Amino acid sequence: MSVKIGVSQRVHSSHSQQRPNDRSRAGSKPQKKTGEAVLRSVKQSVRRISKVVKNDIKEAKKIWLPWPAILCLFVLAFLLRGMLKDSGLLYLYRPIWNGAAVFGFLFLLKWRLRRHVWFWATMAAVVALHVLLILFIPWTNKWVPALVTAGVDSLDLCLVFWILGIVEEFAGGPKDNDSET
Repeated sequence: MSVKIGVSQRVHSSHSQQRPNDRSRAGSKPQKKTGEAVLRSVKQSVRRISKVVKNDIKEAKKIWLPWPAILCLFVLAFLLRGMLKDSGLLYLYRPIWNGAAVFGFLFLLKWRLRRHVWFWATMAAVVALHVLLILFIPWTNKWVPALVTAGVDSLDLCLVFWILGIVEEFAGGPKDNDSET
């Protein structure tokens, strides 16, 4: 024996079941999330941030500069070195040049976020932190292996990717229409 439910009964039964965050009556307080719900939400956010960072790293690995761009970078590096040597700050050449290269690469990869105020605010804070680090860390003119420099620059880039991913997650992130066409 089967029982048919009419349209009015279906509507009534679907409205009687409330979601946990809905208010049961007008004027009542919303229910608080349990510890498990908060933990689940944090785990989902971390997964989304991790996915964004992994995609950024994959995208970064695909980039190759054409030789005219590399030639321009060499000229800029030579000019920066000469400027710092004349002012007696040659020991700041490597950190300034590497920081500029990391941020140039970062802006190239994240240019799709340029319309968001949170992106520029975050980048301003990260650049200010880098300037403070460059000014207050004792640097050397002695030789440093290229592998060490590349490792530090890669770690710096990944750290800024994570910072941007976290801020992007809390700011609501870019929508699908933010991608470049």
